[in-house]
This record gives sequence, structure tokens and C-alpha cells, in this order.
Amino acid sequence: MAVIAATACGQKRNTVVAEAEQAAAPRAAVVDKDSTVYGLCATGTQGDQLRFVTDLGVSIKLSVAAARQENKLLGGLRVGDRLAVVMNDDSTVARSVVNVSTLMGDWVQISPLDGASEVGFRVKEGGIAESIEQSDIIYRTWRVFSNRLELVWQREGGGSADEKMEYTLLYLADDSLSIRDYEDAYEYTRPHEVEDMGIEASDFGDYDF
Repeated sequence: MAVIAATACGQKRNTVVAEAEQAAAPRAAVVDKDSTVYGLCATGTQGDQLRFVTDLGVSIKLSVAAARQENKLLGGLRVGDRLAVVMNDDSTVARSVVNVSTLMGDWVQISPLDGASEVGFRVKEGGIAESIEQSDIIYRTWRVFSNRLELVWQREGGGSADEKMEYTLLYLADDSLSIRDYEDAYEYTRPHEVEDMGIEASDFGDYDF
């Protein structure tokens, strides 16, 4: 499994917030009941108070103080953003909040194979995941439950069997993502633009290459 994680996610993260490192990391063999509720961050959200409107149209006022203190408020709170929330039994406290709008898009890190190119995965609407510059791994789907990210993929040429791994979300911001499996932690960023050096083939004259 360590080989799978290293291939799919690239190099290990160099440093991890101490508190997050101590959190219990999920194992793929463990099956948890998914109590995540999806919805939108609504007007009236401020400080440690979240105004949350579920996909069923129910408006709920939640305290996020505990989630913030336990590093389970991930990706920030912006009105209009889509959230994945786990609440307490009486729906007054958010135990974890993941800003799905922040999570969307491309996440890459330096390839451990050549130390130069960027590899990673793409999070798209509708639970669709895609690979970025990885020919041996074909990402298929993703989902958030609790403060975890589940990724499902297939190996290139490995038949039709899906493989799945769960990662604890350690940190999430607009341009930074940190996740952990049951062995290692990994850091991702948004893709970096390749600098245009302004060199054209015609600059080399009529040479044969």
C-alpha cells in the first residue's frame, strides 16, 4: 500500500503541523458511516458562526469554534462556497468543515521520478477525478466525508478493478493542500506556469538537429 500511495501522490511532505500529525489517520480497510452533509455557506456567516444551507434547503446555524481549534475547519468560509459538514447530534456544532469549492481544481507536486515535472490529480464537479501527468494511475472519482478525502483510481493496464485510498485532510487553502494516509503525509500546490523563455526554433538558424 505504501508503494501505491507513493506512486499516486508523489513525494512525502517535508513538514506537517504537529497537531495534525497526531490525529488518527484513516485506513482503507476501516468502514465509517458517512454522516457528511453538503450545502452552501450562506449570508450571516461570521467569526465562529456558520450559516449553513443544506442541499435540501434547510438553514442551520452552527458553531465552528471546535472545528477551528482541532484543525478541522479546512479551506475557509466564504459566502456562496460549497461545504461538506459533519455536525453533532443536535445540529448546533460543526465537528468538521471542508470547503469543497476550495478543494476543486488541480493539485500537483514535484514528481519523485525526475525531480522536475509536476504530477497530481484534478478534482472536478460531480465527483469526477482525473490524473495530471501520470500515465500509470488513472483517477476516476473522489468524495469528501468527515475531514477525509477518498480517491478511487485504476492502474494503467491493470484491468478494470478499482483501487481506493482514504486520506485525512490536514490543511487546505486556495493554493495549498496537505493530506495523510496511514503511513505518510503529502503536500500539493496549484500547478506552476512554465516560464516562456522567448526562444523560437528560427533563432537557431538553418542547423540540422
